[in-house]
Amino acid sequence: MDTKAVTIPILLLGFLSLSACNYPGLLGGGEMDVPVATPTTAPIEATALPSPSPTTEALDPTQEPLPVTSETIPISIDNVKELVLQTQLQSELNNIHAAFDLSVDGQYIALSQWYVPENVVRIWDLEQGSFIESLTFHAKDVVAIAFSPIGTVLASGSQDGMVALWEVGTWEMIESFLGYAEGVSSLDFSPDGSKLAVGGYRNQLGVWRLEDGERLHYYDGSGPHLVNKVTFTQDGREYYADTGYADITAWSTDNGDLIRSFRGEACIGGFDLSSYETMLAYSSSCSAAHEPHDPLATIAIRDVASGEALVYGALKETSTHVYFTDDDALIISNSGGTIRFWDAEDGSLHYQLPPTGRVVDFMLSDDGSLLIVGDADGDVLVYGVGP
Repeated sequence: MDTKAVTIPILLLGFLSLSACNYPGLLGGGEMDVPVATPTTAPIEATALPSPSPTTEALDPTQEPLPVTSETIPISIDNVKELVLQTQLQSELNNIHAAFDLSVDGQYIALSQWYVPENVVRIWDLEQGSFIESLTFHAKDVVAIAFSPIGTVLASGSQDGMVALWEVGTWEMIESFLGYAEGVSSLDFSPDGSKLAVGGYRNQLGVWRLEDGERLHYYDGSGPHLVNKVTFTQDGREYYADTGYADITAWSTDNGDLIRSFRGEACIGGFDLSSYETMLAYSSSCSAAHEPHDPLATIAIRDVASGEALVYGALKETSTHVYFTDDDALIISNSGGTIRFWDAEDGSLHYQLPPTGRVVDFMLSDDGSLLIVGDADGDVLVYGVGP
């Protein structure tokens, strides 16, 4: 196929380094069986990358990360019942969210919504509670958004297959490149900001080096499954993704080799690693389990090293996202359209937020102090430990 990719200039590395259910699955056998995957370093979409035309000037490579402006209290099992609504952003668009992310300093929220139009990224100032900017570039729905760990770059991915990089603050586009012609579905920066992991709509997964725009390795699982989430480990040596109907896999950032795999629920809804990365929590986004997959459960937790199932949730509800709280004592889900907190030791329901409207999407801030919720009315609700 004819495709186009653009090399990202070397100046960007200095800038960055500061910082569905109908696919039968990829993995065979037991829960820790490793599939015969075919990652490769050979580019698929392009064999030659033309020279870029950067739209912004180089930034000082010694620039420090943006400061956190206020004291934060991580959400924990001891204070979760003290969560209160701190900010509500009223988009007045009355459309559900396709994706959103919070900048590392907690100042900006970038979001996209369906049908408003769906190809625009909107920037809000969380501290002021005000709309700032619309970022227009993509031709189709924007379904993946990620701020870099140092907070100076925003990445957006779209069903048009393109990934765009934006300068935080000026909101000028730095560069763009082709991810997958079939569409980009998820994004995550490496901890040092030098690489970007990109999931795709046809069960595709790869890592790009942002210094020169080279795709370092690539996995093509084929089939209709889309990679809902991809995330790097804290040391950046591995990255995890849901690469199959009921599978979560871990890959080497260095060479793209498959390290381990987990056979999970029917249709993985969301997953998260504990703070020490010894446990993997995941949920289902399907309403029924199918053999040979595990019985459907709201929350399941596995030991990362052995793959042993540690906890299964008691309620048979679906959830599209899950997060560990900072103390690893609770798992957060949006089961049944409500934010719920599950005890990580026994899977029991510990607490749930009072309903304010049907929850569509949610995330936990990087420091674990803010719970950010997108509701069906298009609003963004930000919760933190009181007052």
